[in-house]
Amino acid sequence: MFSYVEGFESIQKMLRDFLENGIDISKLDPLDRVIESAKIDQIKILNSYQPLLVQRAFFGATRNINNVVEVMKERIKIAREIHENPKTLELSLEIVEQLSAIAPYIDDFVNKDRIKEIERVNELSRILYRKASYLGFYRDIESQLKDARITNDEVKAFVEKLSENIGLEVETLDESS
Repeated sequence: MFSYVEGFESIQKMLRDFLENGIDISKLDPLDRVIESAKIDQIKILNSYQPLLVQRAFFGATRNINNVVEVMKERIKIAREIHENPKTLELSLEIVEQLSAIAPYIDDFVNKDRIKEIERVNELSRILYRKASYLGFYRDIESQLKDARITNDEVKAFVEKLSENIGLEVETLDESS
């Protein structure tokens, strides 16, 4: 069973080692483990029988974790080439602090099926997103859609269907009142 708390501790150790000894791209396994676990956990969360509000909070948090760590890995791999070696590592350590703050909540939900403080999860996820975006550790929505091979037409169709479903729900609520 994967632990995000331990995963981020491993990443933090790896980053500190890279700061002292230089980046070794053959030692990025801690990042890969978090990325893979976050991908799997996103699917688990969407397939859970939890209320939509709970699914949304934890899916959003694991999606943010996945996105941030993928970008971190990409930036670390090219840091030496673009002469941003220590800066990228220092910024990565700063982001790991935020990742570590949300990790216990994700671990409790994914590994122990415990739901604690949904509003806190949402708050920490938003803070992570803002900080990662500000520091350049978050992909924009267009890149995410491209990576997921989702076309603009599919997004439009989804929004239209969502709008239709909301309209039907509102009509149903009006009729039952």
